[in-house]
Amino acid sequence: MQQIQPPTTWQTYHNRAFCHPEVVYSSLVYLYDMAAIAIYIMKTFASTGSFSPAMISAVSTKLAIWKSFLPACKSAPMRKDSTVDEMIFLAHMLYTIIIINTHRPLSSLAYSIPGLATIFFLFPIPLHVIPLHTAAQSAHTARVLKATEIQTKLLSIPCDVECHPLFVMGVLVSSTAAQISACRMNSLLVGYTRCW
Repeated sequence: MQQIQPPTTWQTYHNRAFCHPEVVYSSLVYLYDMAAIAIYIMKTFASTGSFSPAMISAVSTKLAIWKSFLPACKSAPMRKDSTVDEMIFLAHMLYTIIIINTHRPLSSLAYSIPGLATIFFLFPIPLHVIPLHTAAQSAHTARVLKATEIQTKLLSIPCDVECHPLFVMGVLVSSTAAQISACRMNSLLVGYTRCW
C-alpha cells in the first residue's frame, strides 16, 4: 500500500535549502516557480517601462536561485527511461526566454522593424532602453546567445513535437530573432574588417 505524502506549503518550498534530506517536488511546482519569476518581470516592466540593470540583476539572482536548488533529477527534461518530463521542459524553456527577453534590450543584438511587428514582440507599453558601454553590452549579448544555445539543446531532445504546447513556438520565434540579429551583426563586423 502506497503512502500519500502530507501536503506542503509554498513557504516550505521556498525554505527548501534548509531541508535535509533534499525534498524533490513535483515538476509542476518548479514550472510554477519559474512562472512567478516571469510575472515579477512583467509587473516590474509594466510599472517602469524599461529593463534597468537593477531589475535584470534581481531577475538574474532569482534565476540563479531557481537553478541552484533544482534537484539533479529535474536538471534535464529527459528522464532515465528516455521519456520527456514536459513540465520541466517548459520550465527550462521559460528560463531561457526570460534570459533572452530581459538581456536583449541591453545587448548589441538590434531589433528589426519586421521582427518587432510580430505579435511575439508587441510590448504593452513603450520600451525605453538605457544606453550602455560596449563592455556591458557584450555581457548582455553573451547571456542572450548562451540562452539560445541552451534552447537549441532543449529542442533537440527527441520526442513527439505534438507533445509541446504552442507556447514553445513563441519561445522559438523569440530565440530565432535573436540568432538572426547575431548573424546580421556578425556579417556587418566581417564586412567592416574587410574594408580595412
